[in-house]
Amino acid sequence: MVGRIALAVAGVLLVIGAAYWFSRAPAATDEEQITQTILDIKQAIEDKNVGGVMKYVSVRYSDGTHTRQEINRLVVGGFRGPEPFRVHVEPPQIQVSGDRAQARVRAEFSAGYDTAAQSRVRLDILAELTRERGKWKVVRATGWEPAIGAFE
Repeated sequence: MVGRIALAVAGVLLVIGAAYWFSRAPAATDEEQITQTILDIKQAIEDKNVGGVMKYVSVRYSDGTHTRQEINRLVVGGFRGPEPFRVHVEPPQIQVSGDRAQARVRAEFSAGYDTAAQSRVRLDILAELTRERGKWKVVRATGWEPAIGAFE
């Protein structure tokens, strides 16, 4: 009985210690958060996860041609096909000014099952982001448009 209590107390102390240790970890910089946002969008595209893409698109998104609703429609339509998507992203160039940021992302987008026959599209994306409720969201982006019609 005493052994079980000691084991339980040790387990509780271990959990408290781990929580304290992780709470002390330094917060990610804005640049690290934006880079992670870009990587999360990349993964959501490869997974064809509409919600995973759209959670990073601001409700205020507008690039002069598309609104958030139109981006959602394009993403849903693009994810309907069975072919897998692959996205290679180079490390982004990021500039942060308060709650606003710009990220230049060079990427290669491809679709298909046979890697030798895949079409590849090089993209040079300039994204403007804003911090909304503590999360970075895309409010405007250009340079991604060549991927729209590449695989229709």
